[in-house]
Amino acid sequence: MDKPLERSRIVDWEGTESACRTPLLPIEVDQPMTLNSPRPIAALVLCASVLWSTPTRAADDDILYVATITDNEQSVPTESPGKGVAEFRLERATLKLSWKITYQGLTSKALSIGLYGPENVGANAGRVVDLGTNGLKSPITGSAILSDGVLSYLVTGRTYVNLHTARYKDGELRGQVRRIRTPKVAPTATPAHSS
Repeated sequence: MDKPLERSRIVDWEGTESACRTPLLPIEVDQPMTLNSPRPIAALVLCASVLWSTPTRAADDDILYVATITDNEQSVPTESPGKGVAEFRLERATLKLSWKITYQGLTSKALSIGLYGPENVGANAGRVVDLGTNGLKSPITGSAILSDGVLSYLVTGRTYVNLHTARYKDGELRGQVRRIRTPKVAPTATPAHSS
């Protein structure tokens, strides 16, 4: 009679056990994990490949953008003590754009906020992404999958953030979206051992 079967489990270096999320080869509960047993090794290899390909690993090649939003860049003159910052993260693999926008000092209630393009500083364009879908209270957070067209506007520096208020319906705060160049971390040298 066969022994009961269970899904493979992963045990990390600290002894913490967790189940792998992908369906794996079943292994016998009491089967010892040895290098000579192919099923557990195959399960671990498959699960490890899934773990290394998760989106958290893709963060190494995400592209970061920022916009400082003030009344200075509005195409229609505004007088606002307000200011803010819009931070964006673009996941290369999925074209998912995530954002966090903080602001303060508006002259009236925020009505909408959007990503506009394709245009350059000082010119007007159409809204390509509604940044206020989760509400307009600071901080504003959200995400959207970009189309190829919007992606091309973003990577060529032709998008801006515009925050519209009750007093300034055409926009109170505005800022051009610019890429942040993240410094590459140099590999650390290993000290030479002397004999």
